[in-house]
Amino acid sequence: MGNRTYILRTSKENSIELFEADNTLPLFWQCLLDINAIESIEPEIIRVFAMGDEDVQTYLEKNPSGVTVKLPKQVFLNNAKDGRPFIERYLENDVIVFDDFMRYLDKKYGEEDILELSIFEMGNFEGMAKYINNLKKNLTAIKQENYIPKLFPMTGTIFELTGYDRYLGNGFAGYSERYADACRKEEDERKKRQSLLDEQERKRSIKNKIESVFIIFLGMVFLLASVFFITKEGLSVLLVCGILFGVVSAVYGVIKLGNNKSK
Repeated sequence: MGNRTYILRTSKENSIELFEADNTLPLFWQCLLDINAIESIEPEIIRVFAMGDEDVQTYLEKNPSGVTVKLPKQVFLNNAKDGRPFIERYLENDVIVFDDFMRYLDKKYGEEDILELSIFEMGNFEGMAKYINNLKKNLTAIKQENYIPKLFPMTGTIFELTGYDRYLGNGFAGYSERYADACRKEEDERKKRQSLLDEQERKRSIKNKIESVFIIFLGMVFLLASVFFITKEGLSVLLVCGILFGVVSAVYGVIKLGNNKSK
């Protein structure tokens, strides 16, 4: 598992995860932010990040929202409105997806709900202070409609824009056909990879069975041959060794075959 980021919908009753991502902060999420929101948590998130692992774990268990970016609904909607020209200018083919994304969030959040954005684990790459500084550069670039490639490295997947709806969930897929199509393709690729792994495992299992049967056969040949020659010529060290080798080989083969069946 990578360094997770996620979006929560937090109300008075509970918090529900809506989107997640690994090792990145999706571009559309960045359009929800503003520098004031980042700077409001900057001292605390840097302080907590500098703690030891056990202290961080204790802090997050007691105060899970202590280092999340918090945005009221109207604030993140206004931020997105300000960020939309950046998407129009540099990602014109993705404007529809952006509008679908914002329509979905507008539907999901009540007026009193808070959008919480977790970025804590992203500090694991270069340190929290540097990550926060780079994130503020990104937000400035978005607001100024200034596309800087090194600030927005992307490989062309929709998930770099939206993140995952609770990992291939079907909530946002009902609002965006492109996202739904990407999820279907991702699931098809996952099934293909799993099918390939299953086929490799099947071949490995057959190979192990053949090896096990051969070892058992070889052991029995040595055992029976040794017994035969003992009846003809009597005991000798060589024939006793042949019996022991045959027994050990046959037992090993049986155990190997049994282990293969149990997997």
